[in-house]
Amino acid sequence: ADTIQFVCTVSDSITFYQDSVSVVVLDYLDAEIGTDTIAINYGELANLEAILEDTDPNNFIFNWSPGELVQDSTAYSTQTTILTEEVTTFTLTVSNKLGGCISSDTVNVVIEGGEFEAYLYASDTTICENETTQLIAEAINGIGNISYLWIPSEGLNSDTIANPIFTPNNVYNAIDSISFICYVNDGFSTVQDTITINIYDYLAADIHVDSTSINYGGIINLDAVIDGNTNPDNFIFRWMPSDLVTDSASYSTQSLPLVDNSTFILSIENIYGDCVSYDSINITVNGEELYASVHTSDSIICENNNAQLFAEAFEGTGNYTYQWTPSEGLDAA
Repeated sequence: ADTIQFVCTVSDSITFYQDSVSVVVLDYLDAEIGTDTIAINYGELANLEAILEDTDPNNFIFNWSPGELVQDSTAYSTQTTILTEEVTTFTLTVSNKLGGCISSDTVNVVIEGGEFEAYLYASDTTICENETTQLIAEAINGIGNISYLWIPSEGLNSDTIANPIFTPNNVYNAIDSISFICYVNDGFSTVQDTITINIYDYLAADIHVDSTSINYGGIINLDAVIDGNTNPDNFIFRWMPSDLVTDSASYSTQSLPLVDNSTFILSIENIYGDCVSYDSINITVNGEELYASVHTSDSIICENNNAQLFAEAFEGTGNYTYQWTPSEGLDAA
């Protein structure tokens, strides 16, 4: 502050009289922020500063309001806290420390964008063990370069990209599940989301037989190939045609006697009703139905004579055996 003394001399042409008065001039600062609007990204802090020019800030009292939204409400230069409203108006009031000489200015802080968020999706959230699914991380309102980190990384073609491919393995139960967390960072803050993938156990149908060729009327063993890491209880087995096998719902069965070329189909399905696979096998039946012709050298003989009996077998397996009845009077039955 400066003090100016004014002296006044009054004269009536004969005498004069003098008196004085002092005037204190307080320093004045016209509050000025310098802009009407400050635009920031969501999550950023805005810088608030009074324009001082050549003025000593120690001569003044500064007040920013609302004070709870700035880091120092009494400094001529401060920062906001993290703002959540789309538009916030800040008022700067400046007054001389000795009182009076008040001025003010306002500025609007505008937030561009919204809260930084991340959401996870998948092309399929339920898959078979022999299938893949793409995981998708969607980042919203990030302010910088976005980075990703997937946990766990097992089965992923990359754990640091937005949309990795997941290939399952080592599924032991009829249905297993795995939950992925993706941490998404925009260079300023980190958000996360979780997604769960359900995985059905899968068994590729594969039929094993000792031979694909049998004799007429023969039977064949039909087995589904199951490795040591697979639990057959996780699956439903169906053999078709069901009327040509002894057990159509077992992974290992036997055919009935076959008289025609036959095709057997095996379907394997997860017990929860998905992940179906098929295999088929053709069985060739060799030969025809067994038949025989019986005749004799003499169909009428005297009691003191004999006759020879003949049996001719045709088709069948070729491994013939014979039995005559009654055996009485025969040299061999």
